[in-house]
Amino acid sequence: MFEWLSLDLVLGILLLIIGSVATIVTMKYREVVLSLEKFIADYKEAMADGKLTEGEKKKLALDAMDVITEFASAITGLKWLSLLFKRSK
Repeated sequence: MFEWLSLDLVLGILLLIIGSVATIVTMKYREVVLSLEKFIADYKEAMADGKLTEGEKKKLALDAMDVITEFASAITGLKWLSLLFKRSK
């Protein structure tokens, strides 16, 4: 009755489901990852000389706020949250 059901078919279906879930999660958190990458790049640039100036501290604080806002928006699903606190680039 189940001659068509094989281990290859089951593993293929599982792989398809896992790939789909990974794609959906990546799409959902894409803005968070981009904000985090920007924050890390700005931090490396600011710490190149070994000390932070007041302007660099302010810029890093704003970048950190962007990361937190994007993360909260992605977790809660409230898109207006990121629009409300997003600063103009």
